[in-house]
Amino acid sequence: MPTPVSDFSYGQTADRKGVVITGYTGRGGAILIPPTIEDLPVLEIGKDAFRGRVNNNWQRASYITSIVIPNSVKIIRQDAFYYAANITSLVIPDSVETIEEGDFGTFGNMSNLTRVTLPDGLKVIPSYAFPSCAKLTAINLPASLESIGQSAFISCSALTDLVIPDSLTSIRFTRGGSAFLRCGKLPIRTRQRLQELGYRDEF
Repeated sequence: MPTPVSDFSYGQTADRKGVVITGYTGRGGAILIPPTIEDLPVLEIGKDAFRGRVNNNWQRASYITSIVIPNSVKIIRQDAFYYAANITSLVIPDSVETIEEGDFGTFGNMSNLTRVTLPDGLKVIPSYAFPSCAKLTAINLPASLESIGQSAFISCSALTDLVIPDSLTSIRFTRGGSAFLRCGKLPIRTRQRLQELGYRDEF
């Protein structure tokens, strides 16, 4: 069953075509975001919506242990899951077209996150998408991917299982952006594959 709507704060999207989740007010645990609220589709996860810490103060979102994002969401705004420290795995549905660049990291410092599934069709992994997710071991790069931004996976020091489809032939990397800096456990063949795709910075 979806988590009660009363556990979220929300509003209308800018185009008034759906709902944006703006915050979390529940007790934590396993969360299932409803696909509709007030008969409107949930289209966006808003800025800081599930941010786990603000100015060194822990927020209610830090007690979320798992979260299901509905297949209605199209946009995940900046810093939406920053410091959501107790989520261990994350599936971003195929409906998501845009992940915004974060000031701190849209999925940054998710300290217990181990696995991420990115959506088929995603074209851009923005700068500071997953910085300092120190337990992240596995993530996929979708065949649709066109670019990876600066420091997107910086200090993901446990990352070993980076799935790169054979159909992916090139990626634009931000020059000097060090998208995989301090990802020291990436296998040699994975590093070589990234370099074939255009990566020129350090690991």
